[in-house]
Amino acid sequence: MGEKPIILVKAAASSHPQKCIAIIRAKGGIGASTLAVHLANTISGKLNVLLIDLNPNGGDTKQYVLDKGLHLGQTGSLVAIRLTDNFYFHYPQPGEVKDSIKKAKENFDAIILDLPNAELKNLQEITQYCNTGIILLDTTLQGIGKLLSWHQMTALRSKFVVVNNGRQIETNEKILQELVQQFSDYDIEEGIYLPFSPELTDAFNRGDFVSRRSHYQEGVSSLVEAILPGLLNSKKSDTLFTKISRLFGGD
Repeated sequence: MGEKPIILVKAAASSHPQKCIAIIRAKGGIGASTLAVHLANTISGKLNVLLIDLNPNGGDTKQYVLDKGLHLGQTGSLVAIRLTDNFYFHYPQPGEVKDSIKKAKENFDAIILDLPNAELKNLQEITQYCNTGIILLDTTLQGIGKLLSWHQMTALRSKFVVVNNGRQIETNEKILQELVQQFSDYDIEEGIYLPFSPELTDAFNRGDFVSRRSHYQEGVSSLVEAILPGLLNSKKSDTLFTKISRLFGGD
């Protein structure tokens, strides 16, 4: 087998400010890696994106990328795996995280950090390099207090809550309603609801993305529009606010 081509990347000309996005979760198994991959893939339709996996020994994201057997590329002095024309993946070695983020900011329009389960000290150290944070929860909302407390302690410019119904678990409506009511206290810009899509498991096992028409992808597109207004020029699907409104008989 011949050597993989080296691909040089330049940030795309864009009116959107550079985003360094940290995806934070309190526990594993709630779809953080799936969200990271689909978020990066969606943004890469318009901008150059690097997904950095900070999970120890790599997680589902790393395995997903390796299964695809894609090209190794070099972005300046940063080596990354290219998934699509504008979507790259990087798994830094211990001690290289800060340097990797610094190099990524020189070459990419958007950097997404798939972080391990929340440890406040470590999260604060990493997210000081980010300007956008995503609190990821499943519909049980376990760990919400820990994550909201962490977000209140950070100086991130933009903060979003994402509730992923990836396992089609019945939503705890009372807690979800209380969550929305707390948003203003924690300076949360918006909440996004990711609906269940039966094709998610099959797509991930194939090393592929869900279809653009899937309910899950609609939720991801809504998140992209919230973070980068006007990037997709698409209609938003349910936000967490409209989901709550419908659950409790609102307009």
